[in-house]
Amino acid sequence: MAPQVPPYPNALRACIKQAGYSFREVSKETGIPESTLYDWAAGKRPIPHHERKILAALLGCSVEALTPKQASNASIRVETPDMLQSYYESAPPQAQQGDDMNTKRRLILLRAMSVAGIAFVTPLEPLLDAEPWTRMAQATTKPSSVDPAVLMHFEKLNEACWHMSNGSELATVEQLLPMYLPQLSILAQQASTYQPIAAGIASQGHLLSYVVASHQENFQLALDHCKQARMYGQIAQNRNLEAVALIRQGVVGLHRRRPYQALEAFEEARKFIDEVSPLLRARLYANLGEVQGKLRMEQVARRSIGLAQENFPDYPENDLVSLYLSFSKSGLYLHEGLALLDLQRPIEALDALLQIDGLHPKMDISERSRIDVLNQQALAAGTKGDLEQFRLYLEAAVTSAVKIGSDLRYSEAWEMYRRVQDMWSREPQVRNLRSLFTR
Repeated sequence: MAPQVPPYPNALRACIKQAGYSFREVSKETGIPESTLYDWAAGKRPIPHHERKILAALLGCSVEALTPKQASNASIRVETPDMLQSYYESAPPQAQQGDDMNTKRRLILLRAMSVAGIAFVTPLEPLLDAEPWTRMAQATTKPSSVDPAVLMHFEKLNEACWHMSNGSELATVEQLLPMYLPQLSILAQQASTYQPIAAGIASQGHLLSYVVASHQENFQLALDHCKQARMYGQIAQNRNLEAVALIRQGVVGLHRRRPYQALEAFEEARKFIDEVSPLLRARLYANLGEVQGKLRMEQVARRSIGLAQENFPDYPENDLVSLYLSFSKSGLYLHEGLALLDLQRPIEALDALLQIDGLHPKMDISERSRIDVLNQQALAAGTKGDLEQFRLYLEAAVTSAVKIGSDLRYSEAWEMYRRVQDMWSREPQVRNLRSLFTR
């Protein structure tokens, strides 16, 4: 006898399993009785259209994957951010009222999951729970009510945000931070047993906000977050966090072309150089070398570059600050190249930058950093008179900057062009490159 085919086949069970939920958890999150979910999964009853949307948004799959014409466990499509936004906008009014913030938070985190893929669901899933958010809000008026579990929840959320910011989900981080950082900052200012822990988490939150503001080239806001991060690092009695905040503050000074302000911040951090991690020491010395090069302090700049190389750890990924301070071997060579360029040593600078090579990278490097390297290689090649190499590097930098929509890198390429044009204004191949900037 042939097995009986369920009258309403669907992929609900497979979607729940792939999303890392249990039936009980789905019931708790949606308010749908657990027995009803089992009946739907068994195909005994059809899943109503409205509930399909709710389930699809929670599980990170499409409505079509949830109830395909021929249900299959083999192919479950991840929901896209646009689909999730569409669900939120089309949800009934009662779903958008009362717990509106919880709904928005869930939408944002689901968007992060959908972009990152199913494998990223499990680490983020507990962060959807509304209880820790509620308990933190209560603790801002009664600090003694906070407990380590709540703080650990937001420490994990910070960690997830760092991973997203290091990837391609900075927009998601930007939306999440205002949902918890203000309350966390209030908690970090209030005396309690766990104030240092709360302050450490708040400091990281402001460092994340610095990253967001810097990518938007809002350097005043970035500077404000650096100062907040340092203050909370001091409350936490965490020299690593305090030093990272000062380094970021110095970097803002470099972006704003205020080298003496940058040097002041770096020198302030150097006061406790022996109290910070090896990776942080290497980064601080590299930044010092760069700004000292800008100020034509050649002897001390070369010493700082040497100290950066000496302190760079064999396994930077295991360093205490590796989560919130991304710094690799490529960073060492880039800072060295920048310093040598300002010291008017273009041949040495190009040798250092070729250890990375923006055209054909020899080591892992982000796209924005790769374009930065290309711009510096263009300047080094142009300064020493290799105009063909200058053209290759500059064209690659401009093309890539336009592709990723980076106004900062595009503006830097224009600056490199102008500096080389001043040296070789009569050369046709230099003048012709001006057409790169007419778009």
